[in-house]
Amino acid sequence: MCHNYLVEKNIKDKKYLFDLKNMLLFDITIGFDEQLYKDILSKTKNSNKLNSDTLPKIVLNISNTCNYNCLYCYASHGNYGRNDSLMSLDTLNNIMSELKSHGIKKIGVVELFGGEPTLNPNLIEMVEKLSNSFYIGEFIITSNGSGNKEVVQALSKYPIKYYISLDGPKEINDKLRGEGSFDTAMNFIMFLKKSNSNFTVATTYTKLHEDLGIEYEDLYEFAQEYDLALRISTVISDNKLIKSNRLISSKMLSEELDRTIDNIYTGEKEINLDPFIMRILKSLFLSTQSGYFCDDLDTKVSIHFDYDGSVYNCFKLWKDNRFKLNNIESRNEILDTFNNKDNFKLCKNCWAKYICEMCIADTFLGKEEFPFLGNKCFKKNRYDLALEKVLETVADGRIKKIRDNFTKYL
Repeated sequence: MCHNYLVEKNIKDKKYLFDLKNMLLFDITIGFDEQLYKDILSKTKNSNKLNSDTLPKIVLNISNTCNYNCLYCYASHGNYGRNDSLMSLDTLNNIMSELKSHGIKKIGVVELFGGEPTLNPNLIEMVEKLSNSFYIGEFIITSNGSGNKEVVQALSKYPIKYYISLDGPKEINDKLRGEGSFDTAMNFIMFLKKSNSNFTVATTYTKLHEDLGIEYEDLYEFAQEYDLALRISTVISDNKLIKSNRLISSKMLSEELDRTIDNIYTGEKEINLDPFIMRILKSLFLSTQSGYFCDDLDTKVSIHFDYDGSVYNCFKLWKDNRFKLNNIESRNEILDTFNNKDNFKLCKNCWAKYICEMCIADTFLGKEEFPFLGNKCFKKNRYDLALEKVLETVADGRIKKIRDNFTKYL
């Protein structure tokens, strides 16, 4: 066999074959039975086919405004460079009617977004309407932590997860997000903890963190001190005063991958899990694969509705009319071209093709570069090392416990 999606790795005196296209892993230390492999493939069914009445995700811009003025905000302080507006109940009704007209009965995730979504006075009624009209797996509310606690109490009967934006200790958070924002967010977070609400802290790492000498490890300690689940993203910005210059050495990267695996193995609270490890584990345990960099750009997977009901492939593109869709079944040729991995030679022949992800929207906003337009893709080495780390857990017998704990981190 000679396929670019079949990867052989020697780990701890063992030899493994990883089939990234069909998401199968074989121990071939004492040999490989190709006929058995073909027999398994013939019985393998694609478990990722979507039911026609099911939509994995919708995103609703229920509040095209924000009460904060964060320095790094890609959304122009919450309104995406437009007039402050709130999604009305009439608009939500129209969106629900359109979804129903296409036979949608189940929605995996409904993300209530902004701006600051808790500024919409109809938030509770919106959740009720959606819950009464569709089977909803989970609601996600992304907030700066300034929300009304009574709203949390009223929504407690629904499956809701909160992502609370907090950029670390008070000295950095208030510098980035405004004086008093740390105390406000921490007060809200403590209330979520007391009410047993499901939430994760979302931190954006910037040059200002570096200037204050705050490293990722300091943020990990901060999260552990307050017993918080934490996700860190490096700021995406062309502003030199904000854009991070953080460099990660091979040693630091290896330690980060080990820390991620140990975190999942022990089942402790999530502390910034490495995305490359997570993608490989997801492919192994859930048989996920994709020929696209971002599945959310496919309206069969994810639909993003602006505050006025306009349809887009991604919330980051709400202000760009080039990407406005006619209806929920429309496609955008520009996005389709750059989202398809088969359109790029380096990607087409890469073993990690079916698990690799990236944000296409950010590239069109000029905030990230395509990593695969040159002769070498910087992501390839990251996937190589991540795969080796995962296979080490197979060789030393930890993979079963990692599999058992994995879904709690999705």
